[in-house]
Amino acid sequence: MGSRLVRTPGIYLTGFMGSGISTIGLLLAVDLGWPFADLDADIETAEGCPIMDLFQHRGEAEFRRIEHEALKKRVHQVHCGAPVVLD
Repeated sequence: MGSRLVRTPGIYLTGFMGSGISTIGLLLAVDLGWPFADLDADIETAEGCPIMDLFQHRGEAEFRRIEHEALKKRVHQVHCGAPVVLD
């Protein structure tokens, strides 16, 4: 990797469910030697249930609010200098 990419604090991947973001993100993180963070895994750990249960029992609007807060936490970590590939 070029020196410019090595100094980049984080890479954020977005896309539709099932499009391979987690797979590609993990491969990229391994290639860069960076940690990999999966936002859905962060949410499931914090909420203690699968994403599908959040949608079913609390609705999409509440899930999106939770997702937004989880993303803000990860972005803060990146801004503090922790390089990460985040899907």
